[in-house]
Amino acid sequence: MKKQTIAILIRQACFLPLYYLVPLLVAGSLVTDYNQVGQHASEINIAEYGNTKNWISIMCFAVGTSYVLFSIGLLKNGWRNFGLIGVLFILFGISMYNNSIYPIGSPMHGYYGIGILSIVTPFLILAQNGNNDFTNETITLIKTVGMLMIFYLWILFSELDPGNLNALTKRLGAPLFYGWTACLAYILTQKS
Repeated sequence: MKKQTIAILIRQACFLPLYYLVPLLVAGSLVTDYNQVGQHASEINIAEYGNTKNWISIMCFAVGTSYVLFSIGLLKNGWRNFGLIGVLFILFGISMYNNSIYPIGSPMHGYYGIGILSIVTPFLILAQNGNNDFTNETITLIKTVGMLMIFYLWILFSELDPGNLNALTKRLGAPLFYGWTACLAYILTQKS
């Protein structure tokens, strides 16, 4: 694979937060009784919102595709230390594809929770690459993101977020998850 093609596969992930937020905001604004703060995006897929649910499927498909393309770029770039990360991101991309196909409540929605593996990616990157490949600022960013991801999932799974604000928690967590990958793509683009 050409180096320019690999760079494009990696660079496109810089737009991951937009792939998530734009369709979500469009879908939420098209539904009069949908609460952006109190309801999850996946709830649009199970409710009778007509074609609006297509926007959520587009969002999940776009995010999943971006993760798979990013993974291919990582695996084909020759960075041996990103092999496991590439596989984890492919699994996360597949879980996003499943979110576009299967409604919330189905075990296939989220591919049996395989997306939870994304929480280990920041620490795995440091473990596989060591401190030599990144600047001190980047290492601090990676550690901070990793801790924030663990904190976010702890709040989510322990149900410490108020029920009427649980979608807001998700909206605040999404830029962390997708923004982290976008930031990593940008850092790797600058390195190569």
